Amino acid sequence: MIVNPLATHRMLREDIVGVTDGLHGAEFHRKDGFKIHAVALGDASAGIRSDRLVEVRKALAL
Repeated sequence: MIVNPLATHRMLREDIVGVTDGLHGAEFHRKDGFKIHAVALGDASAGIRSDRLVEVRKALAL
């Protein structure tokens, strides 16, 4: 399970089917078609760097 630092949002790893670079961080794509935005993963103005996106995908085995 993935939990944000404030424990206000939770995602099961098996529900995540993809991660892409978003405007203010990463977008986690879920099996049900919804996206969850994570702004803390990247630079606030330009999305996340490609090397950080690779790390996130590797950690999630995507």
